Amino acid sequence: MKIGDKAKNAILNVIGVLFLVWGIAAVLNSLYLLNPNQIFWNCYIGLLLLGIGILIRNSKLVGAQLAILGIPLIVWDIDFIYYLVFNDSLWGITDYIFLTQRLAVSQIISLQHLFTLPVGVFALYLMRVKRFDFWKVALVQVSLLFVVISVMTSPYENIGCVFESCLSVDISVASHIPYKVLWFVSFLGMIFIMNFILWRLRFLRDSKVEKEMFGKGRFK
Repeated sequence: MKIGDKAKNAILNVIGVLFLVWGIAAVLNSLYLLNPNQIFWNCYIGLLLLGIGILIRNSKLVGAQLAILGIPLIVWDIDFIYYLVFNDSLWGITDYIFLTQRLAVSQIISLQHLFTLPVGVFALYLMRVKRFDFWKVALVQVSLLFVVISVMTSPYENIGCVFESCLSVDISVASHIPYKVLWFVSFLGMIFIMNFILWRLRFLRDSKVEKEMFGKGRFK
């Protein structure tokens, strides 16, 4: 069943407002808790940029957020569901939800991890994508954020897991690679992998360019 243009626009507007409002709520909650540096988490910035990108119909901006957030969100969701089902920690990423006393609004905001990826992909499907070079915007965004977090925040806060691993195991210790180098390389790898996955989702493509892109085998 095809969705008409008016219905697509209405749905996209609702999704865009949802992401934008959720992102603004996350920022305001961080300010209320006197912890403004929390806004530098990729998921917070991603919510705001997803909302803006969807509302202005910029598929490149939307795709870049999904490329950045995709794999970390999947890992977060697995860890969350595991704890929910088995009442035990898997990787330690979502322990803060179950083991600490948090405001109800903070818990609700954290639930965005569960729907951001599927809803974001659905929005891309409605928008249709002509170019899949999301990684270009994603690399610039992550690099700038990496510098900002390293300079403006403290290791104690560990925003974006930039200073030390958010997992229960620190891979850099075993690999003897400086952690920040490993963080950056890992993030670049996750961006390219997620960009490739999005590229392979043919239902996201604009039908007018799909045949040309697959026929010539180009990675646009």
